[in-house]
Amino acid sequence: MYSKRLFSVFGVAAIISPARAGSCNADNCLRAIRATTRLPQASTDCAAILDVTVTPSIVTVTEYSTVLETNTATIPTTLVQTVHDTLTTVVRATSTVEASETVTVQPAKRAVSDGVPACAPAYASPCSGLVRFSSACSCIGVTAKTVTAAALSTTVTLPATNTISTSIIEPVETDYSTVDDATVTQTTTDATVTSTVLTTVTPTPATPQSVSGRLTFTANGQTLYMTNYDSGGILSYGYASSTPDTAMQLTLDASGQLWYGTKIAKGDTNYGTLQFFFVDPTASTTRTAFTCRIDASNALLCGFGAGTADVAWALRSNNFIYGGKLATLQAAGYPIITLTMF
Repeated sequence: MYSKRLFSVFGVAAIISPARAGSCNADNCLRAIRATTRLPQASTDCAAILDVTVTPSIVTVTEYSTVLETNTATIPTTLVQTVHDTLTTVVRATSTVEASETVTVQPAKRAVSDGVPACAPAYASPCSGLVRFSSACSCIGVTAKTVTAAALSTTVTLPATNTISTSIIEPVETDYSTVDDATVTQTTTDATVTSTVLTTVTPTPATPQSVSGRLTFTANGQTLYMTNYDSGGILSYGYASSTPDTAMQLTLDASGQLWYGTKIAKGDTNYGTLQFFFVDPTASTTRTAFTCRIDASNALLCGFGAGTADVAWALRSNNFIYGGKLATLQAAGYPIITLTMF
């Protein structure tokens, strides 16, 4: 049985083809798919291609809190003083309380998604392309289904940054006395210290930084550009072109995610040899969003976060750009390329 991973390009094309089910031309493509010996297998393969699961975006609720805290302390003060003639005493009591707390809330990562490679099963070789294969699927009674997963929500409570202010009630006593050398003991009224703690929640706004550009590379002595091979509107594959004006306009955001319009670049964390593609972030896939960066020579380097290896890029004879382990790509004889942003 062919795995679901073999149906990337054909899977998406089939999503828009069921409208043709009413007109079935019994050509070699349809005969190959509905042959008696493989009809059950073909039905399973078609269903795997047509079914799509859509997960709504995560709803994030941010809660803010304000805390008022008041501390009261009483400081007894006693003064013993030997005086001559006139004595004036000022008693000051000071208490300072400081507290601070800073917490950084990291955004939740996107759910892991998965993609479909663009390879058809061997028995479908008589089909001339994506449209014929998906049309043949609809002719054997396989229709598309879309399943909407339950929306997820998350609540983020921002911790407080405490600002504490303290006010002190100060007793001031002035005594006038005329005495010969003597010891005078004076006791002040207890000072009451009132501390008012003000809690302020101050979220730190993110400062988005992004880089935009297009990708170029050299293969077989020729300068080429990565253009879009659109598959039914859901997937966009990296495809080699010799025309600069057709190159995809990409954006690398501050978190390292690479975007083509509203589609995000994803890959295989097991570093399997798969096509380089962009997909709707809400689509259900087994692939994971790349974490990319641009080095000093403007080369695009993509992995899956800190401590992970970078994916190697190669150009296959069908002009599709593939990613995977360097040793695997070299062993397959694919020309290794460096994607450079300009």
